[in-house]
Amino acid sequence: MYSRKVFTWTKVGEKFDEEDNPLVAEVKFTEASLSLRKRLQACIDTDKKLGDAKLTLGQSQYKTSTENSIFKSLRQVAAEGIQTTSLSSLVETFLSVTPLQTIPVTDTECRLSGSMLECADNSQAITVLDLAFTFGTTFQHSASLLDVACRRCDRLQGDSKKGLGFVGFTRNMIHLLKEANMESNESRGDLPSNISVSRLLGCSYLPLSVRHLREHKQFWKELDDSLRQFQLALEQSEVENGEARHPELCVRTLLSDLLTLIKDDLESSSGVLTVERATRLANDSNVQALLASTNEIVAVDLTLLSPGVETLAFLANLTNLMWIHALLTLKISPREVEGGSTDTNFGLVSKSAMCRLMSMKCVGYTVGALGFVSLFELLNTLLGPDLALSLPSLLRSVAQHGDLWDRFTVSSDPRFLFVLTNGHKYSPKVQVLHANNMDEQLDRCMVEYVNHFVTVEVMESGTRLLIPPLIQSYHEFVLVNQEPESHAMMPDLLDREDSSSISRREKFSLLLEFLRDNSSGEQRSRLYDSVHSLTASNMVVSLKSSYVFSITLEYTNGSAVEISEAEALLADTEEDMWDKRVLQEPVVKFLEQHCWLLAVLVQKIHQDKSLHASPVQECSPSSSLDRRTWCLERLCCAPCVQHLQPMFGGNVTLAALHTTPPPHLMWAWFEQLASDNKWQCCADTLWALPEALLLQDTRLQTFNDIVMAELAATIPNSECPTPWWYCQHIGDICTQAKCILANMCRWPVEECIFALRILIENECRKLPEALETQVREHLRKMLVYKKILSHYKSQKITSWFELSYFSENDPSLVMDYLLESELCLEWAELHAIPTRAQHLIDSRYFMLLLQRDEPDLSAATKLLHSLPFEHAKSICDDLLVQLTSLPSLKFVISLLLNCYTISLGPDALEHYKMVQLGVEVLSCLPGPEQSQYLTLIGQPLLVLEELIMNTHLELLERVLASISLLVSPRLRGTLDDLLRKYAERALDMGRFPNQLEERLDVSLAVSELASNRGEFVMPDTAPQKSQWMRDEEVTECKCCRSIVFSMFNRRHHCRRCGRVVCAVCSTRRMQVSSYGDVSVRVCDDCYSQTVCSEVSSRSIESKSSLEAELKAADTQVYLWRLNNDVVHNSTVREEFSYEYAPSVSLCLAILKLHSDNLAYPRFLLNSCKYMMQRLWREVDTRAMSKVANTEVDYNLVIQMVRSLALAAKVKYSQLGSSVAECDRLLSEADVLTTLVQAGCADLIPVQGLNDAGLRVVRDLLVDKELWLAAMDVSTKAGLDKTGVWAAWGKACLRAGCWREARDRFSHCLEPGDPRPARNPPLLNDIVQILVTGAYNMDPGSIEAHKSRNTEFTSVVSCPAVLHTLASLKDITRGIYPQTNVAENTVIIGPKLDSLFYAECRYYLSTYGSHAGILAFYLQHDDLSSALRHVFARKLDPEIFYNIVYIPCLRHDMIADLHLEMTLLDSSLDKWKHYLCHVCLQLERRGLLNVLYQLQLFMKDNVRAAMSCIRFYKAGARSYSDLATNLRHLHLAQKHLEDELATGRWGAPDQQADLSSGLSMKLKPWEVNQHISTILRQMEVNKFLHICEIERRPVLQLAAQLFSPLTGVPTLFGSNSERLQLAVLVVLCGKNVEEAFGLSFRIIQDYHLKVSRVFCLVGSKLASDNRIVEIEQLIGSIQRSGTSDPSVICDEVLGVSLQVLAEKNELEAVEPLVRLITDLDKKVSAYIHCRQLKSAYLLAVKNNRLEDVRRILHEAEQLGQTKIQQLCMKKLEQGSHT
Repeated sequence: MYSRKVFTWTKVGEKFDEEDNPLVAEVKFTEASLSLRKRLQACIDTDKKLGDAKLTLGQSQYKTSTENSIFKSLRQVAAEGIQTTSLSSLVETFLSVTPLQTIPVTDTECRLSGSMLECADNSQAITVLDLAFTFGTTFQHSASLLDVACRRCDRLQGDSKKGLGFVGFTRNMIHLLKEANMESNESRGDLPSNISVSRLLGCSYLPLSVRHLREHKQFWKELDDSLRQFQLALEQSEVENGEARHPELCVRTLLSDLLTLIKDDLESSSGVLTVERATRLANDSNVQALLASTNEIVAVDLTLLSPGVETLAFLANLTNLMWIHALLTLKISPREVEGGSTDTNFGLVSKSAMCRLMSMKCVGYTVGALGFVSLFELLNTLLGPDLALSLPSLLRSVAQHGDLWDRFTVSSDPRFLFVLTNGHKYSPKVQVLHANNMDEQLDRCMVEYVNHFVTVEVMESGTRLLIPPLIQSYHEFVLVNQEPESHAMMPDLLDREDSSSISRREKFSLLLEFLRDNSSGEQRSRLYDSVHSLTASNMVVSLKSSYVFSITLEYTNGSAVEISEAEALLADTEEDMWDKRVLQEPVVKFLEQHCWLLAVLVQKIHQDKSLHASPVQECSPSSSLDRRTWCLERLCCAPCVQHLQPMFGGNVTLAALHTTPPPHLMWAWFEQLASDNKWQCCADTLWALPEALLLQDTRLQTFNDIVMAELAATIPNSECPTPWWYCQHIGDICTQAKCILANMCRWPVEECIFALRILIENECRKLPEALETQVREHLRKMLVYKKILSHYKSQKITSWFELSYFSENDPSLVMDYLLESELCLEWAELHAIPTRAQHLIDSRYFMLLLQRDEPDLSAATKLLHSLPFEHAKSICDDLLVQLTSLPSLKFVISLLLNCYTISLGPDALEHYKMVQLGVEVLSCLPGPEQSQYLTLIGQPLLVLEELIMNTHLELLERVLASISLLVSPRLRGTLDDLLRKYAERALDMGRFPNQLEERLDVSLAVSELASNRGEFVMPDTAPQKSQWMRDEEVTECKCCRSIVFSMFNRRHHCRRCGRVVCAVCSTRRMQVSSYGDVSVRVCDDCYSQTVCSEVSSRSIESKSSLEAELKAADTQVYLWRLNNDVVHNSTVREEFSYEYAPSVSLCLAILKLHSDNLAYPRFLLNSCKYMMQRLWREVDTRAMSKVANTEVDYNLVIQMVRSLALAAKVKYSQLGSSVAECDRLLSEADVLTTLVQAGCADLIPVQGLNDAGLRVVRDLLVDKELWLAAMDVSTKAGLDKTGVWAAWGKACLRAGCWREARDRFSHCLEPGDPRPARNPPLLNDIVQILVTGAYNMDPGSIEAHKSRNTEFTSVVSCPAVLHTLASLKDITRGIYPQTNVAENTVIIGPKLDSLFYAECRYYLSTYGSHAGILAFYLQHDDLSSALRHVFARKLDPEIFYNIVYIPCLRHDMIADLHLEMTLLDSSLDKWKHYLCHVCLQLERRGLLNVLYQLQLFMKDNVRAAMSCIRFYKAGARSYSDLATNLRHLHLAQKHLEDELATGRWGAPDQQADLSSGLSMKLKPWEVNQHISTILRQMEVNKFLHICEIERRPVLQLAAQLFSPLTGVPTLFGSNSERLQLAVLVVLCGKNVEEAFGLSFRIIQDYHLKVSRVFCLVGSKLASDNRIVEIEQLIGSIQRSGTSDPSVICDEVLGVSLQVLAEKNELEAVEPLVRLITDLDKKVSAYIHCRQLKSAYLLAVKNNRLEDVRRILHEAEQLGQTKIQQLCMKKLEQGSHT
C-alpha cells in the first residue's frame, strides 16, 4: 500500500512539473530509500546463506587438522569483511547520489531545546543513523552503518560519551554496542551473541546504560560462576558418594542423621526443640553441613521407588526433613534484607492460615526429575486437601489453587497427621518411617500422641476432657469420610443420611470410643475409669491452637508446660496497647508547643472514628494548619492508602504514615478478603503495597499469582470487561501459561493470540518443553481461527470458541464454508476430520488440484494427510480411476505406499504395488500408446503379456529394465512363468494325428449342402468346439484341397464353419457370435460369404465405406489386445498363436528377458523332452507298437532339441550349476541322429530316451543281434557296454566259437589279482553254459572231434554243430535227445568231459574267485585239487572253513577230508592255521562235539580235556546232575594223564615255546595242578551230592548268600565260585566240624582269604541263631593251624555279634563276647550289643576312659541314667587324676 501511494505522488509531481516542490523531493527520497533497503536486505540474505554454508562446511569437516581450521577462520573473516564493505559501499553510493533535504529548525525551537538539536541539520548522518538503529541483524552490520554515520558527522567522532540530543544518544549507543559485543560475553549465555543495535534497542531486559549493562553482566557472571561451583560440588558429591542411593534410603538417612544431631544437643529431660536451642543448632557447623548435604535429593532416581508403602514412607520422611530444614533456616536464621533489618518470621508458624499456606507453597526441594516440590504439595498428597491445612471452607479454593501434586499415584492417609511435624505446640514428634512396618508405626504414633496430649481433668464442677486441635480435626474428618476399620477409627456411619446431624452426645460417645481404642496403659485406664463421669458432664475442651515455634522430638511431661508459658509471653508482646490510651488535652498542648507536626499527627490518629472503641477527646482542627497539612490530606485521600486502611484498623492516618503494614494484620486482611471471595479488593491491596515489599516477599508474589489467576478466570462483564489483562501480571510463567490455557475460552481471539505470543516471545523466562508445545499448538489454532472468522461470517459461529466447538463436534457446518477455500487445508491441519464428515470431501476437489498441467501436489498432500485413513484411501482409489496424468497417478500411488503402508492390509498393499508398477510401465511406453493401456494400470502383467503376444520384445526389455527395482521376487516369478508360457507357444508344433487310416470327412458341425457344382455353403450358426472336425480325420486342407498337412503346413480350424484348413486359406479374422468382441480366425470361404451378405444389405454409400474398411483391414497387421474382461482375455489367449511357430530363435528371444535362475534352463530341457516325445505315434496303445510319424521332420526336431540343449547348457554354466542333464540330452540327440540315419526311427522308445529308454534301445539292438549299432548307441549314450560284450560273448560261446568268446569276454571281465570275493554272475553263466552244453552234447560227437586232434575253437568243427547233426539223425530214427541234465543228489557230482572241464578251469582260473574255484572242484569230485589249491594259494582260513570244511561236514565227508589232509602233510603243521581257525569257529558256534573230534584228530589232549570239562558243566542245574556227568571228568583226567605220559619235557628254555605247535602244551606242574583240581572237584561233588540226597538245600542256600547265582558253583570257575564252594561246604554239613576240613583244603589249594570265608559262615550261622555252631567254628579255626587264628576269630565273632544285635537276639551274646580276645573289640562288642554295664566294668577294670566316653554317649541315647551317672563319675575322677 505504501509503495502504491509513493507511485501516485510521483505521477502527480510529473504531471505538474513541480521539480522544486519539497513534496516531490520527499517522494523521490522515499523511493531511493526503499530501493536501498531492498539492496541491503538482499546483501544480508546473501551473507546469511554464506554463513549457513560455512556452518555446514564446518560441521562436515569438524575433525580436520588445526591448520585447516585456521585457514577456514581466515576465509570466514575475509568473507565478513567483504560483506561489511558491500554494505558500506551501498550506503556511501546512496548518500553521494541521492539529494537530501535539510531538516528545517526554527529559532524558537533552537532557543527552547538548546543543544538538543545539535547537528540536526546533518541529513546524511541522520539518514545513516536511522538505518543503523532500524536495520541489520548482526554486530558487523550495525558497526558498519555507525561507522559511516561517524564519518559524515564530526561531532560523533571520538570516545567521549558526553553530549546532548541525538549526538549524546548515538555516542552512548556506540559504547553500549561495543560493551554488549565484547569477547567476554561469548562464553556465557546471559547476552545474545553478535547482537545488533536494533536488537539491543528492542530487548526488554537489557538496560540502555553502559554502567547498568556492566552491572547486568557482572550479576550474570557471578551467577554463572556460582552455578559452575555448584555443579562442581554436585559432581564431587556424586564421585564421593559413588552410585546414587535409593531415594527412600537417602531421605530416611538424612532425616535420621539430622534428628540424631538435634537430640544430642538437647538436654536429657527435654524432648522439645525451642527457639533458643534451635538458634544455637542453626549456627552449628555439623548441622549446616548436614543440611547442605540435602542437595543429594536433587539427583535421586525416583524410578527406583516402588508404588505404595515405599513411596508413602519416602514422602513422609521428605516432609519432616523439609519442615525441620525450613524451620531452622527460615524461622531462626536471619536473612539480610534491604535496610539492614532481619526477617525472623517467614510465616511457617504464623497465626494466619493464609500466611502459613503461602509460606508452605514457597518452601520446597528440587526432587530428582519432579523438579521443585513445595511443602504444601507434600502435605496435600499425604493428608488430602481437607487435612493439609486447618483452613476455613472458603479458603480451600486458595489452598488448592494450582496443580495438585498428582505426580505420584498414592492414596492419602489421615494417620500421617500424627507423624508429620508442623513446628508449633501440639505438634506430633518427628518420626522416621520405615517402609517395611509403616502401618504399625502409624498406629503406634497415633496411640502415643493420644497418650501424651489428651488429658482428663477432675474439677469441682465435674470432669472435663482436654483434647488438642489435631485430634479434633482428625475426629471431624473421620466422621465425614470414615476411614477403614484397620485404622481403628470410628464405627461405620455411612448408613446415616447426614453425618452432621449426629447429636452432640453421640459425637462425644464416638470420640470417647475412639480415644479408648487408640490409647494404652494408664491413659486408657483413666479413660475407662472416667467414662461415666465424662458422659454425664459431656464436657470436652478443645485446646486452642498455639503457633509458638517448637519441634517435638520426644514426648515428655515438661514440654507442654514450657511451651504454654512461652506462648503466653508471646501473646502479651503481640498485643497492641496504644489504641487503649486516652489522649488528654494537656498532652496535645504540650505537643503543639514543642512540635506542631507531631501534635497534628497524634490528633488525626486518635480522631479517626473507625478506630477502636476507646474514648477520644474531640480536638477541632485549626484552619491555619490546613495549608501546611495539605500534602498529608492529599496522601490520606490517595486510593492506595484507602486500600491499606483496613490493615490498620480503619485508621487512614496510620495507613498513610506506614510504608509497610504489619505482616500479621496484612495476612489476616488477605485471609478475610479471600474468604469473602473479594479478589478485586485483594488485587487493589496488593498493588497498594510498596513495590520493594512485593519484590522481596515470595509469599506475596505467590499470593499475587493466585489472585490474578482468580480474576482472570472471571467471565467478562461490565465490572470486569477485560479479565485477560490480569494474566499479564502473573509472575510465574508456568502459572501464567496454565491460567491462559484454562480461561482463554472466554476471551476474544485477538486477546488470546496476544497473550500466547507474549508467553512464547518472553526471552527472560522459558516455559517447560511440554507446556511450550501446548502453548504453540493453541497459538497456531488461534491464528487459523482468526483468518476463518475474518473471511466467513455465520450466525451460528460468532467466536473462535464456537468455531472450535463445531470443528470438534459438527465439522460439517465448518466444511460448508471452507470446502472451496484454501483455508480448508489450514483448518484440516488443526482438526482431524471425523468419520461422519467424510462425505464432504471427495475426489472432485482433488481432480481440480491434480488434473492439470502443473498439479498442486503439496496442497493435495496436506489435505489427504488431514483426512482419516479410510476416507483418504477411498479418495485415492477414485483418483486412480479418474486421473489420466501419469505424474498425478505417480503422486497418488506413492502417497498411498509411503504414508499408509502400516494401515493397509496385505491384499490392499499388494494391489497398490501393482498399480505403482503399472504406472511405471505406462511411463516407459510411447506417448500415443499410454492412453490405450490406462485401463490396465492396475494389472501391469496384462500390459507385459500383450507386449509379448505382439512380439514387442525390445520395448518389453526397456520396460523390464525400468521396473526392475519395483518388482518383488514373487511378481518376478509370475513374470518368469508368463515368459516361459509364451516361449512354449513359440515352440508349438501343432497337433499330429495318432492314426494313419483315412476316414470320411464327416463333422457334426458342418453341413455341406449338396449341389451340382459342390460349392461350400457356410452354416447358419457357428459350431461349438466339440463339433469341429477332428485333426486325425483330415490330412489335407478342406478349403483348397491342395496342401497336405505336415509339420510346416499346420492344421487350423475355421471358427465359423469348424473345418480344418491351412494357414494360406485362413488369413482373415472377423468377429464370430460365440467369441464376443474378439476377432478370430476364419477361412476365406466363410469370410467372403460373410462380407457379401453385409455388402448386399447396405446402401451404396455404406458399401463403398465398407470396402475401404475391409481393404485397410487387409493391409493392417493384427494386434492382440487384452482388457479387464476375464472372459475376453481367456478367449484371446485361447485363440493366440505365433504365426511362425515353431521357432527356436523366437523362444530364445523371449527367454532372454527371463531372470537368471534355474527355471530358465530347466524349461529349455523340458521343452527338449516334450519335442522328443513328438517323434513317434502309436498304432496299438495296448501293444505299444510304434511306427515312424510321416508328418514329423525328425532331422529338424532333433536340430531344435540340440539348439535348446546347448542354450540350456550355456545358462547352467553361467549360473554355476551342473550341465550333466544337458550333456545327456545332447547325447540322446546324437543317438536319435544315429537311429534316424540308420533307418531305425521305429525303435525310439515310448517313454523317451531316458536311461531306461536308451537301455531299451540298446536291448532291442542286442535282440536283433545288431552288435555294432548297439555298441554305437551305448558309446554315444554313455551306457555301460559290458552287457553288449557279454551278450555277444554268450552268443559266440553257444555257437561254439570259443576263441571269439574269450575275446568278447575279456572286455567285460577283469582277470588277475586280487581275486573277487565271489564269482561274477557272468562267469557263473559262462560255466553254466559250458556245463549244460557238455551234458547235452552227444558223447560220440565229442569223441569224434577228439580223434581229429584239431583245436576246438572253429565254428565249422565245433562240437555244437556236430551234436546238432547227430541229433538230426537220431530224430529221423525217432530217438529224441535228452535236453535236461539229471539232478545230482550229492554235492560232489561226476566230472565233466576233459574238454569242457579244461575250458571251465580256464575261465575260473582267469576270472573266478577262490571260493568259486573250490566250489567247482568239490562239485566235480576233485577234493585233492581243492586242497592243493588252498595249500598252494595260502587262502584265507575263513574260505577253507566255509567252502571246504562245512560242506564236507554236512555231507559226512570229514574222514575223507582228514585223510586227504594227512596225505598232503602227515604232521599237519602246514594245516595249523586252518585247523585252529576251524576250532575257533566251531567253538563260537557251539559245535563242541565236532570240536572235540577235531581236537582228537589234532592229538591236542589239553584242549580235549578242557572240552570234557565243558561237557561236565553243560546243562547241570544241581550237584546231582554234575554227579551224572562225572564220566567227562574221568575222560579229562585220562587226557591229562596221557599228556603227561606222551610229553617230552626238555630244558626250561625249550618249555617256554610249548604252545607254538598245533596242540596246546603245558608244563608238568600245571598239568598236575589241573588233575588235582579235577580230583578235588570230584570230592566236593561227592560231598554236596550226598547233601542233596539228604535233602539239604544246597543251591537254595547259595542263592540266599550269593545273589544273583549264575550257575552251579565249581572249582573250574573263578575265585568267587571257589569261595562260594568253601562257604557252602561248611554250611551244608551236619555240623561245622564235619565239613570244616574239606572247606579248609579248598581255601589252602586256591589261596582264598580265610577271614572272608568264615565271616560269611559266621554271619549266616548268626542269622539262623546257631550259636553253638559258631562256637564250634571258632574252635575249628583255632585248631586249624592257620596264622593269627585269634585275629580271625575276633573278626568272625564281631560279624556274628553284629548280626545278632541287629536281630535283637541279645540273650546269648555273652558267651560269644567272652571268646573275643582283643580288649578294644570286646568293649565295642558289648556297646554294640547294648551290654553297657559289662562294657563299663571292662573299661573301668582296664582304665580305658575313651571307652567310658563311648559308653556314656550310648547310655544317653538309650536313656540308661545309672550308667550315665557311673560314666560321668568315672570321667570326673579321671579328670582330677
